[in-house]
Amino acid sequence: MKLVAICATLASIHSVARAFDCAPASGTFEISTVQDIESINQCKKFTGNITLAYDWTESDSISFDGLEEVAGSLISEFQQNGLRSISAPLLRTVDTLRLQSLYNLTSANFPALNNFTELEFLFVPNLVELNMPSENVASEIRKISLNGLSNITDLDWMIYPNIKSLSIMSCPRLSTIRLKNTVVDLKQSYEFKYLESLHNFDVSELVSISGTFDVSEIAATSLNFSKLESISGVLTVDRSNITQFTLPISANITGLVILESYEEITDTCRKLDTNWPSHVRCEKVWRLVMATPAGLPGGNSLSAGAISGIVIGSVVAIGVLVGAALLWRRRRRRNALKPDTPVVDEDKAKKEKARLSLHELESPMATLELPNGQEKQELHAEDIKENDGASVKELDATGENARRGSLNAEERDGQGSTGRE
Repeated sequence: MKLVAICATLASIHSVARAFDCAPASGTFEISTVQDIESINQCKKFTGNITLAYDWTESDSISFDGLEEVAGSLISEFQQNGLRSISAPLLRTVDTLRLQSLYNLTSANFPALNNFTELEFLFVPNLVELNMPSENVASEIRKISLNGLSNITDLDWMIYPNIKSLSIMSCPRLSTIRLKNTVVDLKQSYEFKYLESLHNFDVSELVSISGTFDVSEIAATSLNFSKLESISGVLTVDRSNITQFTLPISANITGLVILESYEEITDTCRKLDTNWPSHVRCEKVWRLVMATPAGLPGGNSLSAGAISGIVIGSVVAIGVLVGAALLWRRRRRRNALKPDTPVVDEDKAKKEKARLSLHELESPMATLELPNGQEKQELHAEDIKENDGASVKELDATGENARRGSLNAEERDGQGSTGRE
């Protein structure tokens, strides 16, 4: 019995020694081990920010069983080491909940969360189960952003009527959205883009648009703003399949309505232009079709974002080619403006060369070839002298005559010397 009591006492002392600070001075607590999860689950309320370490490898699931309130943020992002499930069954309040770039996550459960200001689920492509309470939240929601949720098919839980900013993008399997919000205030924005399976888009509760309401590339063929009373902001529906677009005739439009459709909407455009001239821009646009070889698997699986990337890349490549062609043409034109090299007459050049060859010697004793086949040879400069101002003529270059000419020159030199003596 004494041993049991001692062990219990030691356990109690150890527990006290390990008491967890639910309001750390640093304001942030990073979870990197299973022990960290056990420690933070001692807190019903945590004051500060909770983050999951990037290199988490302890477990493929995390559960915050004890947390009921986080006066800060709960963030898990850029985690690629196998986290598949995250839950907080008792969590009711958090400032910001962000799950981002969790590529293996399949389940996110926050069934009691009814008080938050920002909710972000970004690039979680394998997320299948997203459990949120289907009730009005107690706080004003500043922002909801859902982007890159490839396997989410519905958002039935999102019935909040007081969302300030809402963005739903690149959710290719999402088929239904029902907006409960009635007002888009000034400086607030709603956007719904790249939702190729969104056939049912209910906007019938909207009453006023003072900010921006942007819809692009959705599957729905009709939009019914049956309760819309005023538009002082911008309502945009572009690159759509819309064939029916309804606005109450009594709606006061002082802002701008932009409607673009791949389908025939001439009658709709005419009615809009008639009722609200200078406040409507409505037209049919042409769909960009990317040819895909029939034999390739998944040939029809390109998303709108991928197609947009291909188009942008093609435009850039064409621009580079056009620029290179212009530079080549400019260089070619500049070269064409340079003076041409003069054409030399071959016969004239040969005659000129023959004439010049009579005067150019390689050495004092060089033998020159004349055009008529004869040869002449000049004597060394020391042996050639002038006689009474008369220049010595060139001698015949044949062997015997050359020697005779040399003797005659020496005799004349000798006679001249005797006469002077």
